[in-house]
Amino acid sequence: MAQSKRGNQPKVKKKKPVKKAAPKRDDLRPALTETAMTVAGRDGWAAATLANIAREARVKPTEVEALYADIWDILADALDEIEDRTEAEVKDYLGDSWRDNLLEILMARFDFAQDFRPALIALPAFAARHPRHSRHFAPRLYDTMERMLYLARLPEERISPLAIAAFSLIYLSLVERWSKDETPDLSPTMAAIDKRLGWFEQALGYIDKAHFPPARKAAQKVKAKARKIKNKIKTAT
Repeated sequence: MAQSKRGNQPKVKKKKPVKKAAPKRDDLRPALTETAMTVAGRDGWAAATLANIAREARVKPTEVEALYADIWDILADALDEIEDRTEAEVKDYLGDSWRDNLLEILMARFDFAQDFRPALIALPAFAARHPRHSRHFAPRLYDTMERMLYLARLPEERISPLAIAAFSLIYLSLVERWSKDETPDLSPTMAAIDKRLGWFEQALGYIDKAHFPPARKAAQKVKAKARKIKNKIKTAT
């Protein structure tokens, strides 16, 4: 470094430390969600209190309380994360076959659920002891199943309440199969998905026959009328 005219070393100005902006509250959500699911999976859901989550995440309890009312709120965020990651993963690979699309969606969903596996496996027993809170997740299950069917590009006229209910039963049976699957690649779960989608496809056939949308009813009437006209022409000739 060059000297000054007086022969003294030039003074180097000290840089003031840059103050980092405090993270926004919403920026804490992913970290708190992961921490909560870690605590629940390791120590049980009863231990996943807001205070314990704050301690594990090394944040102030008030920061957690500002975002969540209880562990059920955090659970909702965890399930939202699985849904959002699944949709982001598969949306560019979906084709014309709703069954193939649904296969991809379910495979991705269970793959992402592995991140929270211990907590999710322990959840049903905990939820059974807290029916007042867990009952709010029944409408959520319905909405999630409906969202999956739309994402899979099942024709809109086939996505009826009965079809969503049938798919919900299929999905719950797959969750049970996944919870018992200890293989690293989840191959038994993947095989079960393919098999149960066959069941759902059969169920849709019965549902379609029992529950015709207005447009399909109109088409059936037109076909029936056309058949009557053809029969009259045949008998007349």
